[in-house]
Amino acid sequence: MQIKRESLLNCFMVLLPGLAKKEIVEQTTSFIFHKQRIFTYNDQVVISYPLPGLDFEGAVPAEKLYAFLSRLKKEFVKLSVIENTLQIKAGKSKAGFPFVISISPSILLAIKKINTTDKKWKCIDKPEEFINALTTCAISASQNMNASQLTGVFCTPNNLQACDNFRLMDYRLSTSLPLIQTILIPAGSIQGFKSYNPNQIATDNKGWLHFKNKKGVVYSIRLLAEANKFPILSLKKILSEPTQAKAKLPTKLLGVLQRALLFGEDASVVFCENTMQIESKGESGWYRESIPIAVKGKICKFNLSIKALLEAPKDVNMVEFTSSSIRFNGKRFTYCCAIQAIKQEKK
Repeated sequence: MQIKRESLLNCFMVLLPGLAKKEIVEQTTSFIFHKQRIFTYNDQVVISYPLPGLDFEGAVPAEKLYAFLSRLKKEFVKLSVIENTLQIKAGKSKAGFPFVISISPSILLAIKKINTTDKKWKCIDKPEEFINALTTCAISASQNMNASQLTGVFCTPNNLQACDNFRLMDYRLSTSLPLIQTILIPAGSIQGFKSYNPNQIATDNKGWLHFKNKKGVVYSIRLLAEANKFPILSLKKILSEPTQAKAKLPTKLLGVLQRALLFGEDASVVFCENTMQIESKGESGWYRESIPIAVKGKICKFNLSIKALLEAPKDVNMVEFTSSSIRFNGKRFTYCCAIQAIKQEKK
């Protein structure tokens, strides 16, 4: 089989996020050639890329093959399987890679289980908006597997949410997604998802969510089973809390927070006479800085996660303060950064 090197390299690049970091399950660090498609599978994500004219089946370790193709210069490469070797020829360069003709039964079972040829694909009306909403919310998901219901993005037909107990992102879609049920998408499976530009979506009753783009690339994600445990009512309460004060965040705040983060992950914040004082401390020492800020209303002294405030949307600088959060309101989203009031000592 002869193919343009750049085309094959682009194909492999798209498939990389589907590879496992370590091969705990057989062939999860390999490119799988099967039925004129190339697959990668890591138990949480399956990615498949159509390759018309593919005339062999099997598995080849991905890392060395991808690195070798990246270093070639010729426009075309020729692929052939001879015995247990995938041979690649590009001009005078030749190389052979270990090739397993029999695909792992667990991989074949997974591919069959999520077979997308019989799926009822539905169009995503505004794919760019959905992708932006999904990737934006994923940043606010938790990485604590002891609270697995918070490690994903909660999706309804009109709304996406994520929360890690320090921050909350609520994104309201302008057009409905063609979903028949609420789902919880693992945030870790969305990394690099933006580059796929999917425009179609399909669900099944086997716990998988499937996306397809115009090139026929299929990106399948194993859903989290804890969608019914996602704290919808608690988050709704946070989002609807009454506003106690408003302020325009100063442009200098970003630099102050970055410096404060060097000394600790949390900071105490005090507002006094149009001044915002931020203080953090840890084993490496302490840091304190005051910056001017115009505040309308009364704000108590509080602690917050510096990281949560640093990752707030940069295009919103007018914020609201409630009893439990700093709230950033965008056109289609609300981002809340949790705060914890500090009791003032009586003099």
